[in-house]
Amino acid sequence: MLQPTRSTSATKGFPKLTAVGSTDGKGTSTQCGLFKASNGETSTAGIYIGDKDAKVHLAYGLIKGTASNQPNREDVSKAGTDGTPHADDIFGKTAKAAWAPRQQKTAGLLTDNKDPYKTLAGKSNAVATLKIEEAAETGSGKLTTNSSHETNLKNKYFGADLKKVEELWDKVKKQKVVATKDDLTQQADIGDVTNPTLLQQALNYYQTLQAVELTKSKVALEKLEGQIKTDKKLQI
Repeated sequence: MLQPTRSTSATKGFPKLTAVGSTDGKGTSTQCGLFKASNGETSTAGIYIGDKDAKVHLAYGLIKGTASNQPNREDVSKAGTDGTPHADDIFGKTAKAAWAPRQQKTAGLLTDNKDPYKTLAGKSNAVATLKIEEAAETGSGKLTTNSSHETNLKNKYFGADLKKVEELWDKVKKQKVVATKDDLTQQADIGDVTNPTLLQQALNYYQTLQAVELTKSKVALEKLEGQIKTDKKLQI
């Protein structure tokens, strides 16, 4: 049985499927063909096909044959199209659903690496984050709601027409990171790391490192607080 491997199957069908025994795939009195026509060559076992335009469909219509032709492979992408064999059964409907996304035209893709940063900077969430940071830095404890102030805040951080975002991206992609290689001491520019798995590996490393540092700081703080309490008792 033909196994569906990369070499035996392809987008457009089964490249290794050929006639069996004869060039046209019909059964003959001396050779066993896959199909048996109705023209008198009835002594050879095979699949009976009637005269003229009669066809036989195999593998849910992906393979078809006539009385005079060898088995032909059909384009898999046509398996679920209207009017084809098995178009309305579970195979045809599944094939149609699977191929549908490939037929959709994708518009407006971001081709410049800076574009995602510009898009994010233009979101309201970005301004909200800046206002929280500003309130924390000034100690006011209040978030500014004035629209003109929000515009000034965006221009301060992102620049007019988001020009500073490009500078931000240039700085970001030159940042050195570790954990993108087996040797954790080796650094690489984050802009050169394009493998998602390696990027996630680096992120996990820094998240773990941050958690460890926070734990150390917490332990040191608790130790300091305990020392202060002890000193106060001694003073009394």
